[in-house]
Amino acid sequence: MAVKATNRKPLKGNDRSHALNTSKRARKLNLQVVTLEDGTKVRMTVREKRTLNKENNTKLKNNNYNENVVVEEKVEEETENNENEEVSE
Repeated sequence: MAVKATNRKPLKGNDRSHALNTSKRARKLNLQVVTLEDGTKVRMTVREKRTLNKENNTKLKNNNYNENVVVEEKVEEETENNENEEVSE
């Protein structure tokens, strides 16, 4: 069974007809069962799931960007070293 991970509750209010009749209603949350990386199942809203995915994707993009910069710097250093060796021979 999934654990509920959110404290949010349904939005409650009234439905109003053209004749101004009122009836109670609740706008329920869009809860989904999500499996986390460690294998636990959690019930969370789709909005929270999208936020987590967005945060994870930006972290991955930043890490890839930093790795690409380091790789480019290494390539530049290697080409400079190769040029220096050719000139010295």
